[in-house]
Amino acid sequence: MMGSAFVLITTEIDSQEEVLQVLRNTGNVRDAYAVSGVYSIIARLEAESMVELKNIVSKTIRSLPGVRSTLTMVVTS
Repeated sequence: MMGSAFVLITTEIDSQEEVLQVLRNTGNVRDAYAVSGVYSIIARLEAESMVELKNIVSKTIRSLPGVRSTLTMVVTS
């Protein structure tokens, strides 16, 4: 089953552009945009399974230098 999610990302003050460029070059990230407000970046992810999706968020995105926190919203329909 294919998994999709939107991930809201908060970055350190001077890290938004660097994190955004890394995300845009990450295979499972379909779109990534800088946004204003509480969050710094919103990214749309797709993966072959929910397990893979979880691993991308927890092991790839959260481990990027400059990422302070994430909020993941899994697409249900």
